Amino acid sequence: MDDPLLDKMQALMGKYHAPVAGAPATHTEPLTIPDYDTAPAFPILTDIVKLGDAVFHDPQSIAALQTDTSAISADTSNQIAQQILRAVDAQMQNQVTALIAPRLQQAMDEALAALLPQLTVNIEHIIHETLVKEFARRGIPLNKDDDSV
Repeated sequence: MDDPLLDKMQALMGKYHAPVAGAPATHTEPLTIPDYDTAPAFPILTDIVKLGDAVFHDPQSIAALQTDTSAISADTSNQIAQQILRAVDAQMQNQVTALIAPRLQQAMDEALAALLPQLTVNIEHIIHETLVKEFARRGIPLNKDDDSV
């Protein structure tokens, strides 16, 4: 072979396929498929495809699936529902923060910018009236032409 990468791959494959001279013999058991009863209940792709075919072509299998889902306990279904609600709530909060909060902030800024001049005039008028009343209560006359207050 002319390609060094292929040579390295071939050497690596040979290392694991052929026993090396002088190396201790290791006993390897042949791979066996475990019994269906003792194997974990993970779905196999062919089972999923068969189930999909049954769902789309056999209405009786839909009823069988519905009876299998009733085997879930009420506590488990409540826990699943709570987890789903928490996940949806977290996503909704992220969406509100990302989409609505900037628009709301902009609207608040615009409203305050429009109301701030009027608010300033109102505050100045309140302060002026309060000072005039307080001076009058203490007997200090103010000239109306005097703009010192």
